[in-house]
Amino acid sequence: MDSNAQRQQQRFRVNFSVRYSVAKDFVEEYAENLSSGGLFVRGAHRLNKGENVVIELDLPGFDTFVVTAKVAHVITPEEAVENARRPGAGLKIVSTPDGFANAMHNYLLR
Repeated sequence: MDSNAQRQQQRFRVNFSVRYSVAKDFVEEYAENLSSGGLFVRGAHRLNKGENVVIELDLPGFDTFVVTAKVAHVITPEEAVENARRPGAGLKIVSTPDGFANAMHNYLLR
């Protein structure tokens, strides 16, 4: 799927905990927006474009899910200043456990 198709998916502003590891560090950040195919995690600018990352998503009112995502793009702190954005990474979800799609759908309906 090309980036234009991904950007056409409806995005929802969210604020929930996301945990992942970078090198040997365990990092907790917050998801800023969510679509059916991925999410933007503010502060995740230390990830590398194209790498797969295992992340834990805490969907408020539902459960914690472990999913695999591929880093689609990274906004560095410098790029964030230049473009009035927040640094972070756009992640395309590539693998999910049973029940995740239903929980995410119900979460987004709220």
